[in-house]
Amino acid sequence: MKTYKERTRSILKKATKKRFQETTIGSAIVGILIVLGLSLIPYDTTPPNVERYASSEYYSVIQKMNILNYTPPMYKNPLEKFLLSYLPISKNSKGEISLDFGNNGDLMGDADFAPMGTEITNNSQAGSEAPGDIDVTDNQVAGVIEGDRFKRSDSHIFYIRDEHIIAFSIEGENSKAVGSFSVKEAYGYSLKRYENNWEIFLSPDYKTLTLVSTAYNSYLKDIKVVLISIDVSDPENMTETARTYLSGTYLSARMIGDELLVMSNYRIYKNQIDFDDPTTFIPEYGTESHMQTIDASNIVAPEKLTNMAYTIVCKVDVSTLEAKSTGAFLSYSNEVYVSKNNIYASREYNTPVADTNDPNRAVFKRMTEISALSYSGDTFEPLGMVSVEGEILNQYSMDEYEGILRVVTTTTNRNASLYCISLDNWKVVASVENFAPEGETVRSVRYDGTAAYVCTAYTTVVELHDPVYFFDLSDLDNITYKDTGTIEGFSSSLVNFGDVLLGIGYGEDWNTLKIEIYAETDTVVESICSYEVPRCEFSEEYKSYLIDRKNMRLGLGYSHRDENGSYEDCYVLLQFDGYNLIEVVKAPVTGNHDYIRAVIIDEYIYIFGDNFVVEKL
Repeated sequence: MKTYKERTRSILKKATKKRFQETTIGSAIVGILIVLGLSLIPYDTTPPNVERYASSEYYSVIQKMNILNYTPPMYKNPLEKFLLSYLPISKNSKGEISLDFGNNGDLMGDADFAPMGTEITNNSQAGSEAPGDIDVTDNQVAGVIEGDRFKRSDSHIFYIRDEHIIAFSIEGENSKAVGSFSVKEAYGYSLKRYENNWEIFLSPDYKTLTLVSTAYNSYLKDIKVVLISIDVSDPENMTETARTYLSGTYLSARMIGDELLVMSNYRIYKNQIDFDDPTTFIPEYGTESHMQTIDASNIVAPEKLTNMAYTIVCKVDVSTLEAKSTGAFLSYSNEVYVSKNNIYASREYNTPVADTNDPNRAVFKRMTEISALSYSGDTFEPLGMVSVEGEILNQYSMDEYEGILRVVTTTTNRNASLYCISLDNWKVVASVENFAPEGETVRSVRYDGTAAYVCTAYTTVVELHDPVYFFDLSDLDNITYKDTGTIEGFSSSLVNFGDVLLGIGYGEDWNTLKIEIYAETDTVVESICSYEVPRCEFSEEYKSYLIDRKNMRLGLGYSHRDENGSYEDCYVLLQFDGYNLIEVVKAPVTGNHDYIRAVIIDEYIYIFGDNFVVEKL
């Protein structure tokens, strides 16, 4: 039997051996860490190097897109991932790695070897846890023709109905459908599912109709904008003459003379980008067999991309559909406004600002950046960009007038602001900020020379009310404005209507159509009269309204449910007689209210929906 001293020496010998073994293991692990740390390439948090593309005309795009396209790894390097997954180590909140043997820190091993009454202490430290000229559309800018679901020549009206373009003769009560063009699928691209966004343009000589729409290829799972040129010189026998494509989905288009500006939205996805192949990240235009990437010099992009969506612009010859020039706004994918010479595109982003209640806390402010391309020359020319606070409602929120871009936004704190921007230096030269009651948002905007009209509204499920504002912008150093005060409902469209202002929108609730006439006095904007229809459904699509400023007439379609629950589908033409809005025509017309159109020619009104109606005024 061993003596106490012999047993003690034996225990100490085992403890020393155990400590040596674990020290050796620890040293080996540390050695492995050093070797692997030196030999393996770390997971860098910077994007891959793209200098090999420096000779590419798209290099500046590649550099910016590379940053947004890059996803940083979860771990700092591959060794860290291995260690945290398979070895007994832990990572603290500072990112420091340490060994963690757990209960194996008991140097004495099995308790049977410890002398009775001896206190065994573990001094190792545990790691922490890891963590057109006679155009029928009310265009925003005179001479800049917008696409629509119908267009007219001197003898015919062309209207889109159920995947067909139908030609109607202009003959008063004797008018009728005389020809129809059925849009066919080509190269697997079908327009059928996007019939709701078809728009057409008619050439100045009335011989060529151009259809623009989004098309989908179900086999390739690909979406493109398609332009189809149709010979309508004989409306009874319309034939297709050309077809071209543009990347993306159809956004909008304008016709100026014999040129067509086509705009689309095109989103790039991370899993499709290959910088060796520009077609994977640069938009294209052309025929199905000959697509070409757009010009690099005409791609406008902010310093830091917030998304990889393009607003593409293509200038097209109406007679041939050949591209005269191409351009794009990268990371600009919100609203687009087109003036007589320039195209404006916008993007929204958040910027951090200090919290006024807590300086140590950051909050975000919603901003809109606006950029522009000039299209008046042979090629697109980038002009500049500017940021303003808030969000833009639609194209009518922007307007260019005598070298000044005017913009109205809904601000971050649910209010409204107006900004005037000089196109000489792209600086805000005048503004009226937060002019609306707190909690209201911009619902409609209209400009008329040096005047701006804005409707803001507070809208809840049970309550709709607003003021309408008139701004005098004739002197930017002294902008003045007046308003109606709080009135019932709000206008989703404001229309300059001669000496008065026309508002189209909602009354006391979301089911009431309210059409209102406003006039400016020395001190306020006052309501002169209104026309209301309760239990009503109507369109907010501005192009669905007939606007006759000369005779102060407004037409639109709506569905009315009477007190017994019966529906009445009709089209109404109203005329302002200086005192009231009077019904001139009320005709039975059915169809989607967004698609119904009407035009007045020689005191006949031609109404197009699911049925065709002609009435003499």
